Amino acid sequence: DASRQEQAVETALLEIEKLEQIFSTWREDSEIMTLNRQRQTTEASDDLLEVLDACESWLLTSNNAFSCRMGQVIDLWNTAEAQQVRPMVPDTLPIARAAQKNLLIIDPLQRRVELGESINLEPTGLAKGYIIDRVMTLLRQELPEATAIKVDIGGDASYWGQPDGTDNWLVNIADPNVMADNSNFISTLSLNGMAVATSGHNTRTWKFEDLEFSQILDTRRGWPVA
Repeated sequence: DASRQEQAVETALLEIEKLEQIFSTWREDSEIMTLNRQRQTTEASDDLLEVLDACESWLLTSNNAFSCRMGQVIDLWNTAEAQQVRPMVPDTLPIARAAQKNLLIIDPLQRRVELGESINLEPTGLAKGYIIDRVMTLLRQELPEATAIKVDIGGDASYWGQPDGTDNWLVNIADPNVMADNSNFISTLSLNGMAVATSGHNTRTWKFEDLEFSQILDTRRGWPVA
C-alpha cells in the first residue's frame, strides 16, 4: 500500500544520506574528505573499508585502468578550469604515475587506512554502485511483496523484478554522437536483477574557452580520453 511504499522510500533516503556522509567528495565533512586531509585513520567505517578494498581489487583486475586514487589529478583539473589555465600532459603525468605506484594501506582488523603521498581518494565511480546495491537490498527487505523495483541515482541504476504487463525493465541507450533527451536511441536493454552504469564525454567536461575535455581520465597520464 502507499503508506508502506512511502515509509520504505524514506528509509532508503536515510540510508543514502548516511552513505553520502561517508563517500561524498563534495562535502568537506565527509569521512573520505577528512581522510584525504588527515592522510590516515584508525577509525575507518565498515562501508569505507569495503569500498576501498573493492577499489584496490578493481585497480589490479583492470591493470590500473580503473582507479580510485586520482583525487589529486582531478583537483588539478578543477583548479585549472577555475583559473582558466589549461594544463599540459607534463603537469598531470607525474601525479598520475605517483598515485598509481604509491602505497595505500588498508587494514580492516585495525580499521586503519593510510594514504601514500600522491594519493587522494576519489571512489565515486565505485561508491555510487555500492550505494545503489545497498538501497536495492533495503527496499526489497522493506517491501517483500513488491514485484518490481528500480533504483536510479544520476545515470547509474539497478533494476529488479518485472513491472506490470512486462517481462523485464526496458532501458534505452542514447546515441553518444547525437545526444538528445528521450530520442535518438541506438539500442534497448531488457533487464531483471541487473544494473547499468553510464558515463560519457558530452555531459561532464572541463571547459577552457572554446575547448572541452572529458572527465574520463587515462589513469596512466591523468589526461582526458578522447
